[in-house]
Amino acid sequence: MIDFLLLIGGLSAFGVPASLAILAFWFHLARQRSNATEGLHSSDNANIFAILKTTAMSETKIYHLRLKKPVDGKRDFYFFSLAAIYDHFSEEQIGCTVRKLWEAGISGGAKFSNDYCTIKQELVYRKPQRRG
Repeated sequence: MIDFLLLIGGLSAFGVPASLAILAFWFHLARQRSNATEGLHSSDNANIFAILKTTAMSETKIYHLRLKKPVDGKRDFYFFSLAAIYDHFSEEQIGCTVRKLWEAGISGGAKFSNDYCTIKQELVYRKPQRRG
């Protein structure tokens, strides 16, 4: 299990989401067990999903909006979705529609910039909860 946690940490350092590393490990475990004709055990599933739950909850994607001209003295705003930006700002203030942001691939990690603002996706990290 310690080797597995080191694998997750190592892959996270290279930008691989922990959830993908966990799934890769799960398939690796399944392949090992199928080669030994044992199959997966229910305890394996429970352990993998417990780790997946705690590591997947430790990071959240947000959208960082930086306006070129401040609004009420602020330039930086943070949102959980692209659509939420337009609940607070008009298309004229942002300089484009939400559809254009989706087409630009911001939700996939691309950065959008125009004469009015810059929008990019970022990760916010938090300590996983240990409660049941």
